[in-house]
Amino acid sequence: MEDGVQMQSFETPVDTVDETFATLGGEICDEDQNRRNQSTYTDPFDAIDEADALEVAIQKMPAELRQVCEHLRCHSMSSTMEKFGLPRRRFNAMRVEIAEHLKKYGVTNL
Repeated sequence: MEDGVQMQSFETPVDTVDETFATLGGEICDEDQNRRNQSTYTDPFDAIDEADALEVAIQKMPAELRQVCEHLRCHSMSSTMEKFGLPRRRFNAMRVEIAEHLKKYGVTNL
């Protein structure tokens, strides 16, 4: 700790505008508390929801895009271009189409 700086517990009582009882931890938002604790909380169900959204979006793609997208999940771009015989321009255009399709279904965190 820096000289003259004291750490306070989140259970420390604080003055409020309406003079009701409150603790320091109760008066700061979760985001600020996480920043102060250098931790973040992520809901484990968010990852499940994102995975489900990704699967739904992929299944609703046109067949050609779906095949390329599924191959890209486990293989390199050069391997995917080679497997499907795609020139780089067509492959890049397909990647843009895939990204737009995923975005349309709410999949943005890849």
